[in-house]
Amino acid sequence: MGLSLLKHDATAERYIHTESRETSVWNEILCDVKEKGEKTFLASFAERVNLLRIEDGKAFLSVPSEFHKEILEGSDGEEILLMCMREKLGDIETVSLEVVEDQSAKEEESMLKKAREKSLVKARPTAAKHQVAPKSVMHGYFYENYKFDSFVVCDTNKKAFELCFATAEMPQESPGKILVIYGKSGVGKTHLLQSVGHFAYQENTAKNIYYTCAIDFLSDYVNWGKERKGLTEFYSRFDDIDLFLIDDVHLFRGQATQNAFFEILTLLYDNNRQIVLTSDCTPTDIPDMIDALKMRLSNSVAVEILTPSKKNRIQIIKKKLCDGQVELSEDVLAYLADIPTTNIRELEGLYNRLLAASVFCNADLDIASVKVILNDYIKDARRITPDIILDRVCSYFGIATQEIRSSSRVRTIAYPRSLAMHLIRTITASSEQAIGNILGRDHSTVCISCKKISESIKIDLKMQADVEALTKIITGQS
Repeated sequence: MGLSLLKHDATAERYIHTESRETSVWNEILCDVKEKGEKTFLASFAERVNLLRIEDGKAFLSVPSEFHKEILEGSDGEEILLMCMREKLGDIETVSLEVVEDQSAKEEESMLKKAREKSLVKARPTAAKHQVAPKSVMHGYFYENYKFDSFVVCDTNKKAFELCFATAEMPQESPGKILVIYGKSGVGKTHLLQSVGHFAYQENTAKNIYYTCAIDFLSDYVNWGKERKGLTEFYSRFDDIDLFLIDDVHLFRGQATQNAFFEILTLLYDNNRQIVLTSDCTPTDIPDMIDALKMRLSNSVAVEILTPSKKNRIQIIKKKLCDGQVELSEDVLAYLADIPTTNIRELEGLYNRLLAASVFCNADLDIASVKVILNDYIKDARRITPDIILDRVCSYFGIATQEIRSSSRVRTIAYPRSLAMHLIRTITASSEQAIGNILGRDHSTVCISCKKISESIKIDLKMQADVEALTKIITGQS
């Protein structure tokens, strides 16, 4: 099991004295892991996880493939392992997973290539000369109101709108087989992406339309592994797709999932299918992306949607919300445009509050009364999302979103990143794992950073001032 490689630290030395004792302790740990993780995929391959060594409170474990590593990192498996090891070995702070491939793992990975080759040579039936074209089919969850006619076009998104519309009109003759829409959260990327699908469905320009997001793709892939289904069957679901729409590709983590996504993109690209993606940055700036996938995405047409100016946001609010039932003055519109919200639906909710108050009071709403009506909403931290916090932190420090998600350790980037982790943890109560997924870090790094900020903020006056200022900006109090 590699236990002879174990380098005992002071804590582990109290419990482990001989190689037979080491084997016995590890077997006990595995039994505990199987019991505590009986409802997870971990239970099915716990015996394939081996302890390599312990150094300075960090346990190094081996797993047979990138797929197994991703399963552990993307679930509660790593936490269960750490908890069980602490019970037997004492104060182990973190675990690190290393891939030590075996033959069965290589065979599993080779199935990816076989699935692609099989799909490429698969014969496709041709329609009769005068046969009526079948109606388009949509897969995935589409918002009914995310269509081109409800999208507010302004100078910050005009180019993206035009490219998406051209792609939806003629997917087989679009400017690029891969179209990437990128920009910060809340600028309308998902709206445009789904508009392409709605238009293609209504006008029958694509027969088989498939929409998903990176997190759902990862979940499907992991569940496929849990149920021990053949990977060939997983890939076969994408054989007949004409228009592939996938949201938030910057959230992809783990080599196994990225390999799977790369194989699907290559299959569709080689078969002249249309692919439209969204990301919060350019494909080349996505952190931890495998080289093959990054090269594939670099061969794309990429268009940015810029953050709308205050003038643009007011324009959007007017078109989306103001229907003549109540007049809103320019200062009220400006106030609404400054409130941090995740999407237009939240703005609609705010407008409905104002409309109800106006009807009840039988009076127009001035800025003072609007602030009173929306006071509870402004103070409600539940409306704040991690994306809002990242956006406000980046604006506060004058850095780009891709910089805060990068691997840079310079203080001008590392300090805002640590504050962002702390603020997301305290305001949204997100888990360390969730925060790590957002920022491209493992949960142990997030845990350490949040702990350091919590301790330093007690004595660091500048940090106190930054956190207080950011909290007010994020919650809309400043």
